[in-house]
Amino acid sequence: MLIVIFLWNCSAPEFGIESEMLPDTELYLLPEDVTVQDLLQDNSPEEFKHATGRILTNTLGRKLLQRVKDIPNRFLIFFRGIEDKDGNLDMSSDAELRYYGTGRIDYNYKALRDPNNDELMFHEFFHFYQHGNMLPVRSRNNEVEAYVAQYLYATSKSSSRAPKIIDNIFTSILAQLVKAIDKSTGNFLAGADLDKFYKNYQAALDYLELLPAYSDEGWFSLKIDRNTHPFPNIVKLMKS
Repeated sequence: MLIVIFLWNCSAPEFGIESEMLPDTELYLLPEDVTVQDLLQDNSPEEFKHATGRILTNTLGRKLLQRVKDIPNRFLIFFRGIEDKDGNLDMSSDAELRYYGTGRIDYNYKALRDPNNDELMFHEFFHFYQHGNMLPVRSRNNEVEAYVAQYLYATSKSSSRAPKIIDNIFTSILAQLVKAIDKSTGNFLAGADLDKFYKNYQAALDYLELLPAYSDEGWFSLKIDRNTHPFPNIVKLMKS
């Protein structure tokens, strides 16, 4: 969900197995208030239509996509393949989606076939939620919030499955951040160690800065103090 004019670069580890597909009958048996057709252009790859359908079957996912649908004058999501030097769909890197704003998401082959590409899609939808129709900025703070939201979504699907986001080190930082968050409100849990939380938050920013995808020209991080909640969009989403 890595995760690049660069406006966003989101990625996931390679799983090496085929994407699980929902039957067409399940794809359209979705909540009446928001459907796949409300969000994606008709010519979108079937794999991403099914991934969006899986998001809609999850409570947190459905809440996010309802908020995306409610964005005024919203663009429909459309997809463009990331090409290799020969003009073919790139197969060389880990699963990768890139959100460019104005509804555009670029993808590579492994994102198309990743069995957990709904988690990558959730991350990109969260960027849409963060920015609406405005072009996204290269903020590592926004990336950390989107990755925490992705972690919350992934763990809400199955309490027995631990997600892997970027790599084991970054995933462990996200896990520590989530320990301080009330999953029903997005606010801090009573008694949460905020000193530890903000140290982990800074560690997440610093780690992203080490990655090539988040360290080229234009990327920035803002220092957040204890008087500022770094995940305002998660709080707003949880309370909606």
